[in-house]
Amino acid sequence: MWHHALALAILFLSVNAASLREPIHRIVGGIAVNIEDFPHQVSIIFNNSHICGGSIISDKFILSAAHCYIGRTAFFQVRVGSTNSTAGGTLYTVKDIHAHTSYNDTTYDYDFSIFELNDAIALDNVTSRVVRLSEINEYLPNGSNLTISGWGDTRNPTESEEHLRAVSVPKLEQLECIASYLFSGFITDRMFCAGYRQGQKDACQGDSGGPVLNDNNVQVGVVSWGLDCALARYPGVYGRISSVRQWIRDITNV
Repeated sequence: MWHHALALAILFLSVNAASLREPIHRIVGGIAVNIEDFPHQVSIIFNNSHICGGSIISDKFILSAAHCYIGRTAFFQVRVGSTNSTAGGTLYTVKDIHAHTSYNDTTYDYDFSIFELNDAIALDNVTSRVVRLSEINEYLPNGSNLTISGWGDTRNPTESEEHLRAVSVPKLEQLECIASYLFSGFITDRMFCAGYRQGQKDACQGDSGGPVLNDNNVQVGVVSWGLDCALARYPGVYGRISSVRQWIRDITNV
């Protein structure tokens, strides 16, 4: 399964099939990109280490995954405007973290959180820009080309995990998604799957909370969980933004 960057964040379930699920963290089978290509992308830092991705949804709010909230707010920072997860850009401190009130840390249902910053991001539309979100109950067609970005595990020792990477995968039909995890997870209406039946391309450890974009550069999902990384027959599982769009609006007015 996808492993969290910090061991204390790994959520192993005991002696049942669901214990195979862990949070996603890094891009496998993708390419190196620059922050100018994904200016909405941010690195979420806990105790001076990158642990998750996120996206800029306004100058004061970052959208990420609920399982990324693993400790006191004071230990979090958000790096904005850098291709590198360990240097460059601007660091912002976190005022509050709003995990979805229905989040279930056993099934990863409602795996969404919003990081509220102390200071407004100095948006420049080049290396830092607000991403547009899908709307309430907006349909995501099967086969849609989706792009995931992040600083997660590449499963390749020659590829830097500090340099931003991206990969494109197709959205799968919901029944196929459910069938893929019939004995190793639980797919809800707040989730969708994307990937190839043969595997090889996927998010992985360290990409959790990062954005999933459609071809119109609209964010439709949040990197959530899966079985290991890029395994055949086990696609990545993502939080469906349209299912919690009103919750996002209620907190951020976005």
